[in-house]
Amino acid sequence: MKLCAATLCSGIGAPEHALADRYDFTFCAEIEKFPSTVLAHHYPETPNLGDITKIDGTLWRDKIDIIIGGP
Repeated sequence: MKLCAATLCSGIGAPEHALADRYDFTFCAEIEKFPSTVLAHHYPETPNLGDITKIDGTLWRDKIDIIIGGP
């Protein structure tokens, strides 16, 4: 069984690619256009929550095992 992960300042999805065999990615958060387009292309089922300052963390409590940040 895979653990659940999320990425913040996700870029083009390097963690999603590198850790796909260990984690299911619940969401990503990226605001830049190019990386967001790459994420949407490669991971269409993973929602991009955009601006990390606007994410309501209570919605994700007890649903994420690890958060990976890349600012």
